[in-house]
Amino acid sequence: MSAYPEAVQVLANLPAPWPEEALIEIRRNLRESPRKVVVLDDDPTGTQTVEDITVVTQWDLDTLREAFAEQTPGFFILTNSRALTETGTTELHREILSSLQEAANGHPYTLVSRSDSTLRGHFLAESQVIGEFKGPFDMVVLAPFFQAGQRYTLNDTHYLVDQGNFIPCHETPFAEDKFFGYKTSHLPSWVEEKTAGATKASEVVTIPLETIRSKGPDGVLQILSRAPKGSTCIVNACTQKDMEVFAAAALRFENTGASVLYRTAAAFVAARLGIRPPPPLLPEFISNSKERGGLVIVGSYVPKSSEQLSKLLELGELKSFELDVNELLSSQDPASYLLSLGETIEDALDAGEDVVVYTSRGLVFSEAKEQNLDIGARVADALVTLAKNLKSSPGFVIAKGGITSSTIATEALRIRKAQVLGQLVPGVPVWRASEDARFPKIDLVIFPGNVGGPDSLCEAYHKLKRIR
Repeated sequence: MSAYPEAVQVLANLPAPWPEEALIEIRRNLRESPRKVVVLDDDPTGTQTVEDITVVTQWDLDTLREAFAEQTPGFFILTNSRALTETGTTELHREILSSLQEAANGHPYTLVSRSDSTLRGHFLAESQVIGEFKGPFDMVVLAPFFQAGQRYTLNDTHYLVDQGNFIPCHETPFAEDKFFGYKTSHLPSWVEEKTAGATKASEVVTIPLETIRSKGPDGVLQILSRAPKGSTCIVNACTQKDMEVFAAAALRFENTGASVLYRTAAAFVAARLGIRPPPPLLPEFISNSKERGGLVIVGSYVPKSSEQLSKLLELGELKSFELDVNELLSSQDPASYLLSLGETIEDALDAGEDVVVYTSRGLVFSEAKEQNLDIGARVADALVTLAKNLKSSPGFVIAKGGITSSTIATEALRIRKAQVLGQLVPGVPVWRASEDARFPKIDLVIFPGNVGGPDSLCEAYHKLKRIR
């Protein structure tokens, strides 16, 4: 018997959801407000709850002005900052925010700093640098709930559902991240930990689930309005409708003139944009070529990704190639190693075979914290090199892992701008590149490392295979 409670039982014992449709209020508010939502996304998986929204991977003035001019409630800027050091993300955000201020040209906008639903990322550094440009903020909101990934926030503690059980996130492999690890999933205490005590757990404001479900936006707004200026606020949520109730109240709060920075997972982004996560796309809505084999690239090494990769390999339907990380890092001539591997991949694609390229599963890490980011960057660069050297477009591309998908999108496929079509399977977005990408109008499947069940990668692959 598990030491953790069953998720079905925990969720069944909660109070009934707020009966009114908060999304109606959000959409009405957005129609009446000129304020854009600009999402600074620390890896490309933040688009996993939206559709018909633009994402840009560059922040030159022309690109940002195009994004502001579009008739949508907001847009994403892919920063990929989770792959950077603290110094690196600080410098990057200063560059982006400076361009954003100029491109906006007085147009009002709200910033969402989208990060991981398992609490990894540069929470403090990114919040501080955003504050230099847009602060001081009346409130910083922390909302990591993400239903498609089975991440729930209840009684101010963040949980992950695994094998049907409610597990505190600090007891999962995500908390052991060599760079972004943490010791508690009680979010007020997590804030204290991540700010090195600058913000005490006792000072953190919380929005109880009971308030969301029994008092709706009115009750939530009362808490927001009474909070001390500069507070950090935790949002409890167990369904997308809970997050929509909060978003409706947050919009009212913003309309009073309050300045808010949102540090959230993808669920809040959809709610704040007035979007309910769409059902999975039908295969016929996705473009791919019948002339060449499809390409699946798996860089993510978290246990969930390894399990999904194992299931994909068991199908026996793809030709598999392992990128040996130890050999890559120790080789005196890594370029030759990658060239040889790339030629065999190209031959398989030319023959019409679907291919999966994956990093070796043994985790290679250093005791020096920041060297782990360097190792990750070298592995990501190797995967980019393999994809960059392709002579023509694969039949389809699935990139597994946040850093992997970001580097494949920006460096290998040279996607400057894309439209989010929706989700291939729950929590897995599809981007359609603009005409100026390396392979114009290519559809790229962004598959997060920490999303889905054991067979989700197989399901995504079969959806694409069936239309070839």
